[in-house]
Amino acid sequence: MSSDLNSLYTSHRGSGLDSQTFIKEVAGAVYGQPRRYGFKDEDEVGEAFALYWQRIIGVIERYEDQGSSFEAYLATTLRFIALSMRRQAARQKEVLQVLNAADRERCLSWPAPDAPELVAKTTAAATVRSAMAAGCPAGQRRPIGRPRDQRVFCQRVLFLCVKTALQIADDEVLRIADRLGHDPLDLLGKVQQVRQQASRVQARRESRQQARNSSWVFIQLYHRQLARETDAYKRQHIQDRLVHFLHSRDLASRDLARLRLNVANTKIARLFGVSKATVDSGLERLRRSMGQPA
Repeated sequence: MSSDLNSLYTSHRGSGLDSQTFIKEVAGAVYGQPRRYGFKDEDEVGEAFALYWQRIIGVIERYEDQGSSFEAYLATTLRFIALSMRRQAARQKEVLQVLNAADRERCLSWPAPDAPELVAKTTAAATVRSAMAAGCPAGQRRPIGRPRDQRVFCQRVLFLCVKTALQIADDEVLRIADRLGHDPLDLLGKVQQVRQQASRVQARRESRQQARNSSWVFIQLYHRQLARETDAYKRQHIQDRLVHFLHSRDLASRDLARLRLNVANTKIARLFGVSKATVDSGLERLRRSMGQPA
């Protein structure tokens, strides 16, 4: 087989065999003996040619006879590609194991401590529900009290919904508006308007969340690698990478903590067409009715 490939290459270089036919013959030889070129089976050969077709063609076309036969050059190149594929597959498998383990932990203890944005959403929804409970006891469809008191209470809860617009979910907004007897689409429109105005904050938040989550995955991977590595040099390299991603995670987490997620009262006042003092006092009275500390 090696002599056949070497003869094919000689014929190709002598212009006796066009490039397309030559490449097909090379591919056929690799498919015929996958293990000779570092692959487990034909499926792995097919995956390699699908992923690295242009790279393989480039390698073949760049070959120059410098004492090593074409077949030996091809075998070395494809073995390196096969090894790279297996390493990548192993890494992807380990990433999935880390993520699956995180999912299991999250199911056992929700919300997960490593997912503060989920905690924030849960907290925002819980805060609004607590406010609702203060004026809408269990079993009551609408707020209790005199009509004027009902209107004032409803307005304060609407203020709170908009204030937590960057954290509360749309379905929660619709449920609250419906229970208050307020037009759900009107409240949702106000919430979405605030979100649109705060798009830069949202983009920054999503970017930092992605950086933190990515760092967290790498931290778990390097912890696993460190636990099974015995070579001192490799352990030092892993520890260096671990320190890098720990720093990246902490930096992203600090940035997230500094982001202002609650909407300013001036924006709420402008949106509802009331004074800022009305919003300030309304939210403060709502906080007191919920029994929250100042």
